[in-house]
Amino acid sequence: MKRRMRLLFATVTGAAVLSSTFVASSAASAQSLAACTLTATDVTKITLGDSYIPLKDDLKVDLSVAVKDPYGPKATEYPVVDTTKDASPAPALKDRKWVVKPVVTSATAEIFRTGETTASQSIALTGAPGDLPVPQTADGIPETTEKLAVAAVPESVDLKGQFVIKETDKDKAGKWTVKVTVTRTSGGNTAGNCQEFDVSGKQEVASGSVSPSTIQLKRGQDVPVRITASVKNATGVSAELRPHDGSMWINVPLTKEGDGNYRYTAYLADDTSPGSWYLVIKGTRGKEAIEATGMSFTILAPEDGVAPKASSKVTIKAPKKAKLGKAFKIYGKAYRGSKGYSGKVLELYFKKKGKKSFTFYGFAKATSTGVWAKNVKQKYDGYWRVVVPGTSKTKKSYANSSLVDVK
Repeated sequence: MKRRMRLLFATVTGAAVLSSTFVASSAASAQSLAACTLTATDVTKITLGDSYIPLKDDLKVDLSVAVKDPYGPKATEYPVVDTTKDASPAPALKDRKWVVKPVVTSATAEIFRTGETTASQSIALTGAPGDLPVPQTADGIPETTEKLAVAAVPESVDLKGQFVIKETDKDKAGKWTVKVTVTRTSGGNTAGNCQEFDVSGKQEVASGSVSPSTIQLKRGQDVPVRITASVKNATGVSAELRPHDGSMWINVPLTKEGDGNYRYTAYLADDTSPGSWYLVIKGTRGKEAIEATGMSFTILAPEDGVAPKASSKVTIKAPKKAKLGKAFKIYGKAYRGSKGYSGKVLELYFKKKGKKSFTFYGFAKATSTGVWAKNVKQKYDGYWRVVVPGTSKTKKSYANSSLVDVK
């Protein structure tokens, strides 16, 4: 059974601030987009960051433009200019400064939203090339005062900028266009460099279901449960099964299938808490996260009771210190009884220092001898937890790391 999910809340972090380099485009500055394509002789590549309509705060999208021949058309040698030739008194030869002058002086990017021919934003790109110094010999004399060999002159330069996608652009999802105008001293403005890019709509949890809606647990067996979710415009999707009494929860990694829906089959052990449960669907994109509740379902205790179970345990080792944003390894060993728990999929959690609860991070799979390892990253001082999920034949267990300090 499927039914519309009610959005509980949407959290957004890392709110963007509009850069002072952004100015509104006027109709006069915008030119026709007809026949406007990428000109390989001028701009070889335009690269954009992930573009989507934000849930709440403005989204800043990085823009990089590779401009060809920043010091003029490719040649065997480039002219050298003495920038101190007019100084008075004239400096000694070793004190003079010879350079190759750039021909690219600036560049501007305009953003056109879906269906619009007038730019909504104009961005002054940064990183225009400067004077290229001529290499000097050991005694300070320039290697050349006439022509500089092509090997010393870069063939392209990357210019940078950012543009903003607002929550109020929600009706403009679809194909946007970026148009780049490069200003050159020798060739004027080159305004014909355009590239389309996709701007996705807002993240949205459309529906979710648990099948069957009434789950009868069975003594000594793991009962399959199918979870299905329809989530739009998210890059990370997962689910949780939560009891209404808050006694436990089950993390579910969803996989996107050919029809665009996310699915996974979870297996419930015979000692899963009976009662009323509900489904939670989560989505992430960039720094945004959404969470929505879906249908309720019922879990019934096994009619013959819970079967005796083997014990489990797990160890965890983590470094005392870690570099901010750099990957490091945590590892350990999982046991079932006195032997390594072969092939067991373990759950990893992280708790920020000062917080009361752990947050699900991901999975790690044990080897045939029970050894497990995982490369992780963390932004804050905190603790790691590894969990051996219980089954109908094995008890649940967990272990926590000592504090990992981020530097």
